[in-house]
Amino acid sequence: MNDEAQSIWPSTTSTPMTVAHNVPVTFRAAGTSLSGQAIGEGILLILGHDGFRNIEISEDRNSITLGAAVIGSDANMAFLRIVF
Repeated sequence: MNDEAQSIWPSTTSTPMTVAHNVPVTFRAAGTSLSGQAIGEGILLILGHDGFRNIEISEDRNSITLGAAVIGSDANMAFLRIVF
């Protein structure tokens, strides 16, 4: 595999390239299994950077706001840190 295949590019760069070159895209984020379902013939676009993993717990601890790539165990651990 060459260095370019290992590169991390923002989706704003990679998505237009895939459309222009008719390359299939497989998305992987929280909840996507690593046992084969997130493998495709084209580009694997991994979500989870730049805000997708944000966890915000309200001051009164009555609500939590999660980014799209936060998994349940990470949310639980963040909540436990402020409770105990």
